[in-house]
Amino acid sequence: MVGCGSASDAIFARVGARAVRRNSDGDAAAEALLAALRARIRDAVPGDAEQQARAMVRREVLRWISGVLQAELEPAVLVKGAALAMTHYEQPWHRPMSDIDLLVVPEQQERVVAALQSAGAILTPILNRPWTTPALGERHLVRQMGAVTQLIEVHRAFDKIVPRPVDTAAILTRGTPATDFPQLIIPCAEDQFLLVALHAAFSDFQHPNAWVDLSRLLERRLDWAAVLQRAEQWRMQTALYVVLESLNFVVPGSLSTEQIQPLRPNRLRRRWILSQYQLGSYPLQDRPKRQGLAWMVGQTPMRDDLAHWGIGLMRYAVQRALERGGLGAGL
Repeated sequence: MVGCGSASDAIFARVGARAVRRNSDGDAAAEALLAALRARIRDAVPGDAEQQARAMVRREVLRWISGVLQAELEPAVLVKGAALAMTHYEQPWHRPMSDIDLLVVPEQQERVVAALQSAGAILTPILNRPWTTPALGERHLVRQMGAVTQLIEVHRAFDKIVPRPVDTAAILTRGTPATDFPQLIIPCAEDQFLLVALHAAFSDFQHPNAWVDLSRLLERRLDWAAVLQRAEQWRMQTALYVVLESLNFVVPGSLSTEQIQPLRPNRLRRRWILSQYQLGSYPLQDRPKRQGLAWMVGQTPMRDDLAHWGIGLMRYAVQRALERGGLGAGL
């Protein structure tokens, strides 16, 4: 069980920002990072007074969001930390987080953002991106609650640049309203597991919270056939394979061979993955978090929709070149 303010969090702060080598090399920094992560998964650490206060503020922000969406008759999916803190942690402040993530049907993103903005949230502008803002998949708003601010991210997709075919409407249908927040929908456990795994993959496996969340979701019985079926529908089988292989290393025995085997890629694809990520170790790579072209190269072996991904990247590259050249400044 996990909380905030623990010694393991301090190790993450010191070690997590710099590159580390794979554990088989016996690198002390990597071993410390893995030990800290396993401690976060295993040990219950009560949140301190500050974290408890932040959890209370977050609850009021969630109540406010639900009220705004009620007026607009637009529900949203509450994903990752804010949702899991209510369903898979003993106390909401045991799950550290910096933002509230909402997933909405793509066509409703701007309407939801406008409603929150009209109700008092401050929209963080994305400058000089008139064409590629939708490709980022999210809009950021800040809600002021007294002296405390809360970041809200409204996602139209849980991918970057080229979204996979995740059916948000179906996630809404399968989910259940959050207690006290009827317009915020908690995904079913299988959808939540896949969304956390997807976020871990496109974030280049740089968020330790993902492994804690995934391990807690696995503690409850999941419909594994549904997980595999939706992974195929969402075109994220390879990404899920990388996540599960890594999770099984972080938490030995958490998954059986029978659970992972249906996702195992062919030999060529696996070698391609290994050129970017170190399966069977933690962290998965010996470099800092990648951005730009390096990030795209790292993501490519995990895409099950290579043609769609390639076309989308080319379109994005052209649009960014135009934006950087100032041709979209007046749009």
